[in-house]
Amino acid sequence: MSKKGLFPKISKVVKNNLQLLMAFDVLVAADFSLRHLMKKDAQKKIKYICTFHGAGDGSYGFSKKWKQFDFFLVSGKTSWNRLLAKDLVNTTNAKIVGYPKFDLAFHPKIEIKKLFNNDNLTFIYNPHFKEKMSSWNDWGNKILDFFHKNKQYNLIFAPHVMLFNKVKNPIEKKYYNAMNILIDYNSEALMDMTYTINSDIYIGDVSSQVYEFLYKPRPCVFLNPHSFSWKNDPSFRMWNLGDVVNEFVDFKAIINNAVKNHGQYIKQQVDFMESMFSQSDVPASKRAAKAMVDFLEQSMGGDP
Repeated sequence: MSKKGLFPKISKVVKNNLQLLMAFDVLVAADFSLRHLMKKDAQKKIKYICTFHGAGDGSYGFSKKWKQFDFFLVSGKTSWNRLLAKDLVNTTNAKIVGYPKFDLAFHPKIEIKKLFNNDNLTFIYNPHFKEKMSSWNDWGNKILDFFHKNKQYNLIFAPHVMLFNKVKNPIEKKYYNAMNILIDYNSEALMDMTYTINSDIYIGDVSSQVYEFLYKPRPCVFLNPHSFSWKNDPSFRMWNLGDVVNEFVDFKAIINNAVKNHGQYIKQQVDFMESMFSQSDVPASKRAAKAMVDFLEQSMGGDP
């Protein structure tokens, strides 16, 4: 793997394509790396629309840096209230539209894929890439080893796509060869809900993909190797939706009881998701498109 990594930095992509990007009237982005372009666009000739990066609780999604955008597409009441408290959104510069990615999960033609040659329970392990937040460095190989030894379960190892971006893949060959373990760290399936749709139980730390998994209520297990004091921290609200492993010695018992323990979290998951993601008979992607058109017609004095 090169020192440049599997994926380029968004900021460098923007810098290398400034002339092209400056030719547009409107730019829609999920990342505030457009700030490099915004500095060059001092006269604000371009309208900047923010879709946000996933739909998680992390402080990244509520940074004051988003202030530079002109319009915001918000997934639901929970995010709206937090953005409102940060003075980032109001009734004229933002619209609640739901979560367009769920259009994939709710599509009538969606098919459940058989990823394994058995009918075992399938777990997805989805560690975040930031070292100070991720469970990978401390517990990742222990988790792979657990499933390697417990073949009554399947495991999809589907980390944040940036986890191994600049480091050599440290996964032992025996885990790739295991019939009950699927390893993917760099394909499109990590981002199109293939794995969150086709798994039964979620294992993770702080990745917002847990919400993509919870489009329907299912058991979740959260990992806390850093001993975070998380219970009153809004950035860890997701950890109220399943059992939390604070010591790895408890991992086996919590995994074995994940289905049985799920009953106590179902109502919380349903209530949480209803607040987190606005639902409508109109697909979120169409709601988002209409919101953008309405904003542009109003702000640009006619057809966008």
